[in-house]
Amino acid sequence: MTVAEFLEYLDFKFPEQEPRAGDTLDTIMFKAGQRAVALQMRREFEASLKRKED
Repeated sequence: MTVAEFLEYLDFKFPEQEPRAGDTLDTIMFKAGQRAVALQMRREFEASLKRKED
């Protein structure tokens, strides 16, 4: 699996979600944290590609 494929998997596994009725604050924050990690990994990967171009 390539890094790009792994990032696609993370986007699939941890999509942005709207809170559902009955979700606790802990659940909402946990899901938001999962998504934040996936987004940060993508930003770091894209930044590394840009550095290679420079």
